[in-house]
Amino acid sequence: MSKASATESPRPVGIIRFALVLVGLVIVALVAVLFLKPAAPRVVTILVTPEGTSENEVGRVYATHLEKAGLEAKLLEFATSDESLVRLSESEGAVVSFFISGAERELADPSVADGFVSLGSIGLEPLWFFARIGAEISSLEDLGDARVVLGPAGSKTSGIGRLVLTELGLESSELVTRSPAEAVEALTTGRAEAGLVVSGVDSEIVRKLMASESIRPVSLDLADAFVARFSWLSAVTYPRGAFDLQRMLPHDDLRLVAGSTNLVVREDTHPALVDLLLDIARQVSGEAGPFWRRGTFPSAEGVSLPLDPAARRFYDQGPSKWRRLLPYRLATMVDRLTGVIIPALTTFLLIFKLIPGVLRLRLNLSLQKLYRRLEKLEKKAAEPGVDIAELLGQADSVDEDSLRLWVPRSQVSAYLELRQFVHDMRERLSQRDK
Repeated sequence: MSKASATESPRPVGIIRFALVLVGLVIVALVAVLFLKPAAPRVVTILVTPEGTSENEVGRVYATHLEKAGLEAKLLEFATSDESLVRLSESEGAVVSFFISGAERELADPSVADGFVSLGSIGLEPLWFFARIGAEISSLEDLGDARVVLGPAGSKTSGIGRLVLTELGLESSELVTRSPAEAVEALTTGRAEAGLVVSGVDSEIVRKLMASESIRPVSLDLADAFVARFSWLSAVTYPRGAFDLQRMLPHDDLRLVAGSTNLVVREDTHPALVDLLLDIARQVSGEAGPFWRRGTFPSAEGVSLPLDPAARRFYDQGPSKWRRLLPYRLATMVDRLTGVIIPALTTFLLIFKLIPGVLRLRLNLSLQKLYRRLEKLEKKAAEPGVDIAELLGQADSVDEDSLRLWVPRSQVSAYLELRQFVHDMRERLSQRDK
């Protein structure tokens, strides 16, 4: 009987060990799911202003860089800042937009900017003031009731331009246009005497207006005053001859106000995409521009929306270690896997380190039960007239039960002590039975 019991003893232990392993694997799987990062996006929608503006051109450059990184980039044009934020909110997947810092405060409904974050400023976009040659307009104050092109209603040009006119108490007749090309046509044909344009110096609309023989740029003499009133604006100077030295365009230094262009995304944008976008921003905007020195942009300064945490880390520490070593898609894959493997492996090792402890605890509890049974046998054996044969049967039962125990190496000594105790008791009882 003892040998049979000894042969069968590993079976319950094997079941316990299997159950513990199964529970451990379930826990590891739960940990993996808990720490699993969402997959980095493969499609990015870039919201841009109409063709002919600097944002449209920059957006196309970003799309080219994103496609080189293995992503699909889609350009989606919009006419107004409100529309940009609405589409930024409603579009599926990863969405990127360019937005003048602080301009969201001038929107009809500033709450539409909720849920968005900035990745930093990537350049300055000036407010250009153009007037027809022959129109007696040499400053903003001369506009009077002149017809002024301000671009589409709700656009950044319309918003900032109307803000400037309102601050001066001017009641110029606004001429609404639907596109940069229409704005140029209105000025060159005389349908408007002046125009305000918010765009980069390299944009198509600024190049056409600057080169036109019937239109001239006008300096904003009150630029510093506007900056003092609106902290999100900066005063900049476009030097004489900077556009065309041979024609000496512009003929004089131009004093302008400029807004800081921000790279804006939704607050749930994947950190890997944030790294990639800021990498692109360094390549696209890192060189010197007409209003800034090399290395000025991208920058964590000049933002009015909250700065994305991943962008803050990028400015403080640079790209993530995997992005520094590997291409975007491979880096995001490795980063995603390591985020799961390390916690899962740690949990796995912890669980399997606990299994021997659980089995030792089970053995100790079993030994204590057997010792209590032996203790009762000792007390009964001391009583007069006790049935020795019955006590021997109980001792044999304890002996058989002890053979079924799985004993780890660290507990062999305690187990052998129990076995010795049972052997001694059976021997004493056998001698009394004679």
